[in-house]
Amino acid sequence: MAGIRTVTRRSVLMGAMVTAVIMCASGPVGAATAVWKVQKTPSPGTAPVLDAVSCPSTRACTAVGQYGNISGIGATLAEHWHGSSWAVQKTPNPGSGGTAGNAPYAVSCSSASACTAVGDYDLFASGIISSLAERWNGSRWAVQKTPNPGGSVGGSSYGTVLSGVSCPSASSCTAVGYYNTPAHVYPHTLVEHWNGSRWAVQSTSHSPFDSWLTAVSCSSASACTAVGVVDNGSGQGDGLTLAERWNGNSWAVQAIPTPGGLRASYLNGVSCPTARACTAVGYYYAKGGSAGRRPLAERWNGSKWIVQPMRAPQGSGLGTVLSGVSCPSASACTAVGYYDNSSFVDFTLAEHWNGSSWAHQSTPNPGRSSGSHLYGVSCPSATVCTAVGQYGSGIGVTLAEHYS
Repeated sequence: MAGIRTVTRRSVLMGAMVTAVIMCASGPVGAATAVWKVQKTPSPGTAPVLDAVSCPSTRACTAVGQYGNISGIGATLAEHWHGSSWAVQKTPNPGSGGTAGNAPYAVSCSSASACTAVGDYDLFASGIISSLAERWNGSRWAVQKTPNPGGSVGGSSYGTVLSGVSCPSASSCTAVGYYNTPAHVYPHTLVEHWNGSRWAVQSTSHSPFDSWLTAVSCSSASACTAVGVVDNGSGQGDGLTLAERWNGNSWAVQAIPTPGGLRASYLNGVSCPTARACTAVGYYYAKGGSAGRRPLAERWNGSKWIVQPMRAPQGSGLGTVLSGVSCPSASACTAVGYYDNSSFVDFTLAEHWNGSSWAHQSTPNPGRSSGSHLYGVSCPSATVCTAVGQYGSGIGVTLAEHYS
Protein backbone atom coordinates (compact mmCIF):
# COMPACT_ATOMS: atom_id res chain seq x y z
CA MET A 1 0.00 0.00 0.00
CA ALA A 2 1.55 3.30 -1.08
CA GLY A 3 2.32 6.10 1.31
CA ILE A 4 2.79 4.06 4.49
CA ARG A 5 5.11 6.62 6.04
CA THR A 6 3.51 9.79 4.74
CA VAL A 7 2.06 10.66 8.15
CA THR A 8 5.46 10.53 9.77
CA ARG A 9 8.43 11.05 7.43
CA ARG A 10 9.09 14.55 6.11
CA SER A 11 11.77 15.86 3.77
CA VAL A 12 14.96 17.52 5.01
CA LEU A 13 16.28 20.44 2.96
CA MET A 14 17.16 23.90 4.27
CA GLY A 15 16.32 25.93 7.38
CA ALA A 16 17.14 28.95 9.54
CA MET A 17 16.08 30.54 12.84
CA VAL A 18 12.36 31.21 12.85
CA THR A 19 11.44 34.87 13.29
CA ALA A 20 8.68 35.89 15.64
CA VAL A 21 6.57 37.43 12.87
CA ILE A 22 2.88 36.75 13.36
CA MET A 23 0.89 36.82 10.12
CA CYS A 24 -2.69 35.94 10.98
CA ALA A 25 -4.54 34.36 8.10
CA SER A 26 -8.15 35.27 7.75
CA GLY A 27 -10.08 32.82 9.89
CA PRO A 28 -13.12 31.00 8.52
CA VAL A 29 -16.45 32.67 9.03
CA GLY A 30 -17.90 31.61 12.36
CA ALA A 31 -14.50 30.70 13.83
CA ALA A 32 -14.43 30.17 17.58
CA THR A 33 -12.79 32.94 19.58
CA ALA A 34 -9.18 31.96 20.19
CA VAL A 35 -5.76 33.52 20.46
CA TRP A 36 -3.07 31.44 18.77
CA LYS A 37 0.36 33.07 18.53
CA VAL A 38 3.61 32.00 16.88
CA GLN A 39 6.48 31.26 19.25
CA LYS A 40 10.12 31.73 18.24
CA THR A 41 11.77 28.33 17.82
CA PRO A 42 15.34 27.31 16.90
CA SER A 43 15.73 25.78 13.43
CA PRO A 44 19.05 23.92 13.24
CA GLY A 45 20.50 22.40 10.07
CA THR A 46 18.44 22.16 6.91
CA ALA A 47 14.64 21.98 6.67
CA PRO A 48 13.99 21.16 10.32
CA VAL A 49 10.49 20.02 11.25
CA LEU A 50 8.72 19.43 14.56
CA ASP A 51 6.44 16.40 14.30
CA ALA A 52 5.05 16.13 17.84
CA VAL A 53 4.84 17.88 21.19
CA SER A 54 4.00 16.90 24.78
CA CYS A 55 3.27 19.38 27.58
CA PRO A 56 2.98 17.82 31.05
CA SER A 57 2.29 21.31 32.44
CA THR A 58 1.52 24.79 31.18
CA ARG A 59 5.18 25.78 31.60
CA ALA A 60 6.90 22.68 30.27
CA CYS A 61 6.73 21.30 26.71
CA THR A 62 8.99 19.02 24.71
CA ALA A 63 8.81 18.85 20.91
CA VAL A 64 10.60 16.36 18.65
CA GLY A 65 11.33 16.07 14.95
CA GLN A 66 14.28 16.00 12.61
CA TYR A 67 16.64 18.17 10.59
CA GLY A 68 19.28 17.69 7.91
CA ASN A 69 22.86 17.71 9.18
CA ILE A 70 25.87 19.07 7.29
CA SER A 71 25.81 15.98 5.07
CA GLY A 72 22.09 16.30 4.40
CA ILE A 73 21.33 13.20 6.48
CA GLY A 74 18.36 13.20 8.84
CA ALA A 75 19.23 13.80 12.50
CA THR A 76 17.09 13.72 15.64
CA LEU A 77 15.77 17.01 16.99
CA ALA A 78 14.31 17.83 20.41
CA GLU A 79 13.36 21.27 21.70
CA HIS A 80 12.15 22.24 25.18
CA TRP A 81 9.89 25.08 26.31
CA HIS A 82 10.50 26.16 29.91
CA GLY A 83 7.85 28.83 30.14
CA SER A 84 9.48 31.68 28.26
CA SER A 85 11.50 30.30 25.31
CA TRP A 86 12.34 27.23 23.24
CA ALA A 87 15.84 25.71 23.30
CA VAL A 88 17.39 22.77 21.43
CA GLN A 89 18.33 19.73 23.52
CA LYS A 90 21.22 17.49 22.57
CA THR A 91 19.93 14.14 21.28
CA PRO A 92 21.79 10.97 20.26
CA ASN A 93 21.68 9.49 16.74
CA PRO A 94 22.16 5.71 16.73
CA GLY A 95 22.90 5.69 13.01
CA SER A 96 25.61 8.35 13.15
CA GLY A 97 28.56 8.59 10.83
CA GLY A 98 26.77 9.88 7.75
CA THR A 99 25.33 6.47 6.91
CA ALA A 100 21.88 6.75 8.39
CA GLY A 101 18.76 8.83 8.81
CA ASN A 102 17.27 9.35 12.26
CA ALA A 103 13.76 10.60 12.95
CA PRO A 104 11.56 10.68 16.06
CA TYR A 105 7.88 11.04 15.15
CA ALA A 106 6.15 11.13 18.55
CA VAL A 107 6.84 12.11 22.16
CA SER A 108 5.09 11.68 25.50
CA CYS A 109 6.10 13.27 28.81
CA SER A 110 4.60 12.06 32.08
CA SER A 111 6.49 14.92 33.78
CA ALA A 112 9.07 17.56 32.87
CA SER A 113 11.82 15.10 33.81
CA ALA A 114 10.42 12.00 32.09
CA CYS A 115 9.85 12.00 28.32
CA THR A 116 9.97 9.25 25.71
CA ALA A 117 10.33 9.85 21.98
CA VAL A 118 9.94 7.18 19.31
CA GLY A 119 10.55 6.88 15.58
CA ASP A 120 13.01 5.02 13.39
CA TYR A 121 16.48 5.13 11.92
CA ASP A 122 17.74 3.56 8.73
CA LEU A 123 21.23 2.46 7.79
CA PHE A 124 21.43 3.39 4.14
CA ALA A 125 24.29 0.98 3.40
CA SER A 126 22.28 -2.07 4.52
CA GLY A 127 18.77 -0.80 3.90
CA ILE A 128 17.67 -1.83 7.39
CA ILE A 129 14.99 0.28 9.08
CA SER A 130 15.05 -0.06 12.88
CA SER A 131 12.78 1.25 15.59
CA LEU A 132 14.03 4.17 17.65
CA ALA A 133 13.23 5.08 21.27
CA GLU A 134 14.97 7.77 23.31
CA ARG A 135 14.30 8.79 26.91
CA TRP A 136 14.77 12.10 28.73
CA ASN A 137 15.59 11.77 32.43
CA GLY A 138 15.57 15.45 33.27
CA SER A 139 19.17 16.08 32.26
CA ARG A 140 19.90 14.16 29.05
CA TRP A 141 18.47 12.04 26.24
CA ALA A 142 19.61 8.41 25.87
CA VAL A 143 18.78 5.73 23.29
CA GLN A 144 16.81 2.74 24.58
CA LYS A 145 17.07 -0.74 23.12
CA THR A 146 13.84 -1.74 21.35
CA PRO A 147 12.69 -4.99 19.70
CA ASN A 148 12.74 -5.05 15.89
CA PRO A 149 10.57 -7.86 14.55
CA GLY A 150 11.14 -6.56 11.02
CA GLY A 151 14.50 -4.87 11.48
CA SER A 152 16.92 -7.75 10.96
CA VAL A 153 16.53 -7.96 7.19
CA GLY A 154 17.84 -5.89 4.32
CA GLY A 155 15.88 -3.93 1.73
CA SER A 156 14.37 -0.49 2.20
CA SER A 157 10.85 -1.95 2.16
CA TYR A 158 11.45 -4.01 5.29
CA GLY A 159 11.90 -2.90 8.86
CA THR A 160 10.32 -1.57 12.02
CA VAL A 161 8.80 1.89 12.56
CA LEU A 162 7.34 3.43 15.74
CA SER A 163 5.01 6.35 14.98
CA GLY A 164 3.16 6.98 18.26
CA VAL A 165 3.78 6.79 22.01
CA SER A 166 1.88 7.41 25.26
CA CYS A 167 3.31 7.34 28.79
CA PRO A 168 0.73 7.59 31.60
CA SER A 169 3.64 7.27 34.07
CA ALA A 170 7.44 7.20 34.08
CA SER A 171 7.42 3.41 34.33
CA SER A 172 4.78 2.70 31.70
CA CYS A 173 4.93 3.67 28.02
CA THR A 174 3.18 2.17 25.00
CA ALA A 175 4.52 2.74 21.49
CA VAL A 176 2.81 1.78 18.22
CA GLY A 177 3.73 1.52 14.56
CA TYR A 178 4.29 -1.29 12.08
CA TYR A 179 6.80 -3.84 10.83
CA ASN A 180 7.27 -6.07 7.81
CA THR A 181 9.67 -8.80 6.71
CA PRO A 182 10.25 -10.92 3.58
CA ALA A 183 7.98 -13.52 5.20
CA HIS A 184 5.39 -10.82 5.94
CA VAL A 185 5.43 -8.58 2.88
CA TYR A 186 2.47 -6.52 4.06
CA PRO A 187 3.13 -4.15 6.97
CA HIS A 188 1.64 -5.41 10.22
CA THR A 189 0.49 -3.49 13.27
CA LEU A 190 3.09 -3.27 16.04
CA VAL A 191 2.80 -2.42 19.74
CA GLU A 192 5.73 -2.25 22.17
CA HIS A 193 5.54 -1.60 25.92
CA TRP A 194 8.06 -0.10 28.35
CA ASN A 195 7.72 -1.43 31.92
CA GLY A 196 10.30 0.82 33.50
CA SER A 197 13.29 -1.33 32.60
CA ARG A 198 12.85 -2.71 29.08
CA TRP A 199 10.73 -2.64 25.90
CA ALA A 200 8.80 -5.75 24.82
CA VAL A 201 6.46 -6.49 21.89
CA GLN A 202 2.77 -6.99 22.67
CA SER A 203 0.61 -9.20 20.47
CA THR A 204 -1.91 -7.47 18.18
CA SER A 205 -4.33 -8.74 15.55
CA HIS A 206 -3.08 -8.82 11.95
CA SER A 207 -5.08 -8.13 8.81
CA PRO A 208 -4.35 -10.18 5.68
CA PHE A 209 -3.78 -6.79 4.04
CA ASP A 210 -1.62 -3.78 4.92
CA SER A 211 -2.27 -2.43 8.42
CA TRP A 212 -0.38 -0.05 10.64
CA LEU A 213 -0.88 2.06 13.76
CA THR A 214 -0.18 5.78 13.72
CA ALA A 215 -1.00 6.97 17.25
CA VAL A 216 -1.84 5.77 20.76
CA SER A 217 -3.24 7.26 23.97
CA CYS A 218 -3.26 5.61 27.41
CA SER A 219 -5.38 7.03 30.21
CA SER A 220 -3.69 4.46 32.48
CA ALA A 221 -1.37 1.48 32.18
CA SER A 222 -4.40 -0.79 31.71
CA ALA A 223 -6.38 1.36 29.26
CA CYS A 224 -4.89 2.31 25.87
CA THR A 225 -6.41 3.03 22.49
CA ALA A 226 -4.40 2.91 19.27
CA VAL A 227 -5.57 4.09 15.85
CA GLY A 228 -4.32 3.69 12.32
CA VAL A 229 -5.18 2.32 8.92
CA VAL A 230 -6.01 -1.04 7.34
CA ASP A 231 -6.14 -1.66 3.59
CA ASN A 232 -9.73 -2.10 2.41
CA GLY A 233 -8.77 -4.98 0.12
CA SER A 234 -9.91 -3.20 -3.04
CA GLY A 235 -6.49 -3.45 -4.65
CA GLN A 236 -6.54 0.32 -5.18
CA GLY A 237 -4.33 1.16 -2.21
CA ASP A 238 -7.20 2.70 -0.24
CA GLY A 239 -7.27 2.46 3.54
CA LEU A 240 -9.95 2.34 6.21
CA THR A 241 -9.90 3.53 9.80
CA LEU A 242 -8.53 1.11 12.39
CA ALA A 243 -8.84 1.17 16.19
CA GLU A 244 -7.50 -1.30 18.77
CA ARG A 245 -7.93 -1.23 22.54
CA TRP A 246 -5.75 -2.53 25.40
CA ASN A 247 -7.59 -3.66 28.55
CA GLY A 248 -4.52 -4.46 30.62
CA ASN A 249 -4.22 -8.01 29.29
CA SER A 250 -4.68 -8.02 25.53
CA TRP A 251 -5.31 -5.90 22.43
CA ALA A 252 -8.61 -6.22 20.52
CA VAL A 253 -9.85 -4.57 17.33
CA GLN A 254 -12.80 -2.21 17.81
CA ALA A 255 -15.59 -1.66 15.31
CA ILE A 256 -15.20 1.89 14.04
CA PRO A 257 -17.55 3.63 11.55
CA THR A 258 -16.65 5.57 8.43
CA PRO A 259 -18.46 8.60 6.96
CA GLY A 260 -21.22 7.97 4.42
CA GLY A 261 -20.18 7.91 0.78
CA LEU A 262 -16.65 7.03 1.81
CA ARG A 263 -13.87 5.89 -0.51
CA ALA A 264 -10.99 5.81 1.97
CA SER A 265 -10.29 7.06 5.50
CA TYR A 266 -7.22 7.51 7.70
CA LEU A 267 -6.68 8.23 11.41
CA ASN A 268 -3.55 10.15 12.41
CA GLY A 269 -4.10 11.02 16.07
CA VAL A 270 -5.98 9.97 19.20
CA SER A 271 -6.42 11.32 22.73
CA CYS A 272 -8.13 9.58 25.67
CA PRO A 273 -8.54 11.67 28.85
CA THR A 274 -10.36 8.71 30.46
CA ALA A 275 -10.91 5.05 29.66
CA ARG A 276 -14.43 5.87 28.47
CA ALA A 277 -13.66 8.94 26.38
CA CYS A 278 -11.40 8.99 23.31
CA THR A 279 -11.26 11.26 20.27
CA ALA A 280 -9.51 10.24 17.04
CA VAL A 281 -8.84 12.51 14.05
CA GLY A 282 -7.63 12.21 10.48
CA TYR A 283 -9.21 12.62 7.07
CA TYR A 284 -11.28 10.80 4.47
CA TYR A 285 -11.95 10.78 0.73
CA ALA A 286 -15.44 10.73 -0.69
CA LYS A 287 -16.21 8.19 -3.39
CA GLY A 288 -14.71 9.27 -6.68
CA GLY A 289 -12.16 11.43 -4.88
CA SER A 290 -13.30 14.62 -6.67
CA ALA A 291 -13.91 16.41 -3.36
CA GLY A 292 -10.40 15.71 -2.09
CA ARG A 293 -9.55 15.10 1.56
CA ARG A 294 -12.05 16.08 4.24
CA PRO A 295 -11.52 16.37 8.01
CA LEU A 296 -12.54 13.37 10.10
CA ALA A 297 -13.23 13.14 13.84
CA GLU A 298 -14.57 10.12 15.71
CA ARG A 299 -15.42 9.71 19.39
CA TRP A 300 -15.40 6.69 21.71
CA ASN A 301 -18.09 7.01 24.40
CA GLY A 302 -17.16 3.92 26.37
CA SER A 303 -19.22 1.50 24.30
CA LYS A 304 -18.90 2.50 20.63
CA TRP A 305 -17.22 4.85 18.15
CA ILE A 306 -19.32 7.61 16.58
CA VAL A 307 -18.41 9.91 13.67
CA GLN A 308 -18.65 13.57 14.71
CA PRO A 309 -19.86 16.22 12.24
CA MET A 310 -17.03 18.48 11.09
CA ARG A 311 -16.89 20.98 8.24
CA ALA A 312 -13.88 21.70 6.07
CA PRO A 313 -12.64 25.31 6.53
CA GLN A 314 -14.34 27.89 4.36
CA GLY A 315 -12.24 28.53 1.28
CA SER A 316 -10.44 25.18 1.44
CA GLY A 317 -9.51 23.45 -1.81
CA LEU A 318 -8.86 19.76 -2.33
CA GLY A 319 -7.15 18.89 0.91
CA THR A 320 -7.98 19.16 4.63
CA VAL A 321 -6.01 16.97 7.04
CA LEU A 322 -6.16 16.64 10.83
CA SER A 323 -2.83 15.28 12.05
CA GLY A 324 -3.05 15.47 15.85
CA VAL A 325 -5.47 15.91 18.75
CA SER A 326 -5.25 16.58 22.49
CA CYS A 327 -8.12 16.30 24.99
CA PRO A 328 -7.43 17.43 28.57
CA SER A 329 -11.02 16.41 29.39
CA ALA A 330 -13.97 14.70 27.72
CA SER A 331 -15.54 18.08 26.94
CA ALA A 332 -12.44 19.86 25.65
CA CYS A 333 -10.39 18.73 22.64
CA THR A 334 -8.17 20.60 20.19
CA ALA A 335 -7.24 19.10 16.83
CA VAL A 336 -4.65 20.55 14.46
CA GLY A 337 -3.57 20.01 10.88
CA TYR A 338 -3.63 21.96 7.63
CA TYR A 339 -5.74 22.70 4.57
CA ASP A 340 -5.10 24.13 1.12
CA ASN A 341 -6.87 26.95 -0.69
CA SER A 342 -7.87 27.16 -4.35
CA SER A 343 -4.26 28.03 -5.24
CA PHE A 344 -3.01 24.87 -3.47
CA VAL A 345 -1.23 26.82 -0.73
CA ASP A 346 -1.40 25.08 2.65
CA PHE A 347 -2.57 26.86 5.80
CA THR A 348 -2.49 25.85 9.46
CA LEU A 349 -5.71 24.49 10.90
CA ALA A 350 -7.08 24.20 14.45
CA GLU A 351 -10.48 22.87 15.51
CA HIS A 352 -11.93 22.89 19.03
CA TRP A 353 -14.48 20.55 20.62
CA ASN A 354 -16.51 22.11 23.44
CA GLY A 355 -18.38 19.00 24.47
CA SER A 356 -21.13 19.32 21.86
CA SER A 357 -19.63 20.49 18.54
CA TRP A 358 -16.43 21.30 16.64
CA ALA A 359 -15.59 24.88 15.63
CA HIS A 360 -12.73 26.45 13.67
CA GLN A 361 -10.09 28.52 15.44
CA SER A 362 -8.07 31.18 13.63
CA THR A 363 -4.34 30.33 13.54
CA PRO A 364 -1.28 32.29 12.36
CA ASN A 365 0.43 31.41 9.07
CA PRO A 366 3.96 32.83 8.89
CA GLY A 367 4.50 30.94 5.62
CA ARG A 368 1.15 31.84 4.08
CA SER A 369 2.75 32.43 0.66
CA SER A 370 4.47 29.03 0.59
CA GLY A 371 2.66 26.81 3.08
CA SER A 372 2.24 26.21 6.82
CA HIS A 373 1.49 22.91 8.58
CA LEU A 374 0.69 21.82 12.13
CA TYR A 375 1.50 18.17 12.89
CA GLY A 376 1.14 17.78 16.67
CA VAL A 377 -0.64 19.41 19.61
CA SER A 378 -0.66 19.11 23.40
CA CYS A 379 -3.09 20.79 25.79
CA PRO A 380 -2.26 20.54 29.51
CA SER A 381 -5.54 22.34 30.24
CA ALA A 382 -8.71 23.34 28.41
CA THR A 383 -7.38 26.87 27.95
CA VAL A 384 -3.71 26.24 27.13
CA CYS A 385 -2.41 24.40 24.04
CA THR A 386 0.85 24.20 22.10
CA ALA A 387 1.02 23.02 18.49
CA VAL A 388 4.10 22.34 16.35
CA GLY A 389 4.94 21.78 12.71
CA GLN A 390 6.77 23.48 9.86
CA TYR A 391 6.30 26.37 7.46
CA GLY A 392 7.86 27.33 4.17
CA SER A 393 8.07 25.40 0.91
CA GLY A 394 11.27 23.47 0.19
CA ILE A 395 13.27 25.51 2.71
CA GLY A 396 10.92 24.95 5.61
CA VAL A 397 11.68 25.87 9.22
CA THR A 398 10.22 24.80 12.56
CA LEU A 399 6.90 26.20 13.68
CA ALA A 400 5.37 26.40 17.18
CA GLU A 401 2.09 28.08 18.04
CA HIS A 402 0.60 28.66 21.48
CA TYR A 403 -3.02 29.12 22.48
CA SER A 404 -4.06 30.79 25.70
